[in-house]
Amino acid sequence: MTAKVSRASADAGTITSSTSTGAWALVATSALMLGVPSVFWLFRGELFDRRIYERLGGASWTLADAIDADVVDLVSALVRLAGALGTAAALLGLAVAIVPYRRREPWAWYALWAIPLAGTLDLAIFAGYGALTTRALLWDVGILALSVLGLVLPSRITREQRPSAPAPTPAREDAT
Repeated sequence: MTAKVSRASADAGTITSSTSTGAWALVATSALMLGVPSVFWLFRGELFDRRIYERLGGASWTLADAIDADVVDLVSALVRLAGALGTAAALLGLAVAIVPYRRREPWAWYALWAIPLAGTLDLAIFAGYGALTTRALLWDVGILALSVLGLVLPSRITREQRPSAPAPTPAREDAT
């Protein structure tokens, strides 16, 4: 009976691979890497690297605080909001990587592509403003590398159709 159930799940379109056993751990690690700075932003209200402020605004964080404390408070609130959203995204990514992706459910593979897309977006925004520091670059490339490796590592995704319902058998008439 167990063999029939696992074969039916394979026919339903699950991810099948001999190398995908550790892929979920790579994606889960990248989700954790996404969450670490987010928790910091949430509680501290500032980015890890203060040079980003200098590159974006042209002045140091302490100078901006001395000139206009309201702007600093607004930036801090926005950083905290980004931290809350990043923490929620990291927890969701971690949950999807640990449970459905580990079970090789196909929708989880598609959903987890949000992690490398978020890393790419982060890189593009900071690079577009000329605020990409070495620390931010290495962190984002690490997230991208782990998540893409964890998503590409499974060798194939089967797209087989669900087994069709068996044709109804005609009723037999008893001769007795």
